[in-house]
Amino acid sequence: MNSENAILIAYICQRGNQAPKEADESLRSILAPDPELNDRLNNYLMRFFVSNFKWVMLVSGLLTCTMFQALISPQASLQSNFGQTMEGSLAEIIVRNWGALIGLVGVMLIYGAFTEPVRRFVLVVAGSSKIIFILLVLSSKESFMGFGVGTAVIADSIMVALYIAYLLLTVKRSI
Repeated sequence: MNSENAILIAYICQRGNQAPKEADESLRSILAPDPELNDRLNNYLMRFFVSNFKWVMLVSGLLTCTMFQALISPQASLQSNFGQTMEGSLAEIIVRNWGALIGLVGVMLIYGAFTEPVRRFVLVVAGSSKIIFILLVLSSKESFMGFGVGTAVIADSIMVALYIAYLLLTVKRSI
């Protein structure tokens, strides 16, 4: 009996308060799945996530490296990200430095993707940087979410959630 039939029989049994014997075993397998199978599936999914996490870091690092644009063209970066520009040599220095620092975080993510001993440290640094950025943008009195920075906040939030998941799944537990 397939699972669709078992579900239909379960529905009919529930409506009629009957329990036909042929549906009993199938219902148990659907409603109370094998805990060992669930554990093995969860372990497989966790191992798959952890063993392929370098690709998450690589994509995250490449996206973060796009902020090198601010180093090269600070006014264009400000305009596309915030919808505004800043004038003066001090603004140029600050925005260029900001772009360089964020770009270097991207380089760290790429390096950490392929160098496992530093991976956790890189994720803590990059995640902290992204959390601070997200909080600063969201706490601003002026909303910039309609500009490029809105997309960055969403992407960075997803990245931070993935970083935290990886860090929690790779904690070395000693008993």
